[in-house]
Amino acid sequence: MWNDSTSGASATINVNGQTKNIASGTNFKEVVLENAREYGLGKFRLFLDEVEILPTAAPELVADGMAIRLVAFDVAGITV
Repeated sequence: MWNDSTSGASATINVNGQTKNIASGTNFKEVVLENAREYGLGKFRLFLDEVEILPTAAPELVADGMAIRLVAFDVAGITV
């Protein structure tokens, strides 16, 4: 995503319908795991810009404009 704004560079993370801004340059894995714990998600699916990604494909850092979404994943494999 191109953004010509010079202030407030950020990305978003959405968990259980709650969205909050996160700073660009933050450690991606730490942000994801911190938010999963905060919302009580033991297992979850991770979407980056509406595309599901595996842990091995996760970027190192959060980049400006990223849209991260965590979706609960139950034991039977059904999203809730």
